[in-house]
Amino acid sequence: MMRIKRNINDLFLRRASIIDALYEANHIDTGIEYPLKGFHSLYETKFETMDGYTVHWAWVIGGYGDGIKYTVAVAVNEDEEEREVVKTGWERGHKSYVLERPVPREFTNSIRHLVPGKLFLIDEVPGFDVDGNHRDGWFSKGLFALKLSVPDCLTINVECADPELVIQPECWRIKEGVFIVFPDDTYRLMGFMDYLAIRRWERPMYRQGDLMFFGLQWSIEFDDNGEPIPPLEYTFYVYPEGYSVDRHGVDGLVLVRKSNAEGIYERDIFLVGPAVARHPEHGTLEIPEGQYEIAMLPGTSRPFRSGGRLD
Repeated sequence: MMRIKRNINDLFLRRASIIDALYEANHIDTGIEYPLKGFHSLYETKFETMDGYTVHWAWVIGGYGDGIKYTVAVAVNEDEEEREVVKTGWERGHKSYVLERPVPREFTNSIRHLVPGKLFLIDEVPGFDVDGNHRDGWFSKGLFALKLSVPDCLTINVECADPELVIQPECWRIKEGVFIVFPDDTYRLMGFMDYLAIRRWERPMYRQGDLMFFGLQWSIEFDDNGEPIPPLEYTFYVYPEGYSVDRHGVDGLVLVRKSNAEGIYERDIFLVGPAVARHPEHGTLEIPEGQYEIAMLPGTSRPFRSGGRLD
């Protein structure tokens, strides 16, 4: 059984009874909210604390748009006189703590038939230790993580210095957002809404780590002087010798489309191949002749860093 570097009082918090009395006096419901269509997902884990408690911890999800979330936990210990000590608690949202209080029987019945998934401890996420510290010098404040499905746009083989790498990326929901780990140990941290957005992206024709090359669905036309003709209400900025996107250098004809009214859009960088994309960690990627949209994954590959130091 896994053991965490926390005592039971770090996980099960006690709230002053006056708080509950004040809530009740103001007629505010302090109980659990039950979704109309019930809870549909449960993720659980089991671990031991430093002071000898065996803890069962679960995150529960229900409601439209997964809007109703709870953390529920049970901790068991036997004292020196072999008497069993049991603590229960729950809290709204997905937390690394619960308030010590009884779990309503109705709640237990509402999740009784759910098939549990795996809730992970933070050190089971690649690159993190038991304290949530990442090997690159930043850290997560959360104790738990969920493994998410990989968006379709990331399911092609990664292009990097080692052509034998064909393992797909992993996506993890941690406290700070969605953590995506590529097979070559590079990574990207993005907000959860950004993760939901890229789940709608189609599969790119080529990918170099976090840089995507999508086939252009319309054609860029050129005039008699070889100048690109932009669509109406747009302007093209032309970079004939290449363009840099984060740490990716693209050697080829790059066009940046700017709206005269609203500025740069999500995919407003275009490439007219052939071209070569270079990156210090992903190596070199050759792009054949054709026209492409270029898009960088949202988020950052250097979380909480500015000038090489933690923010």
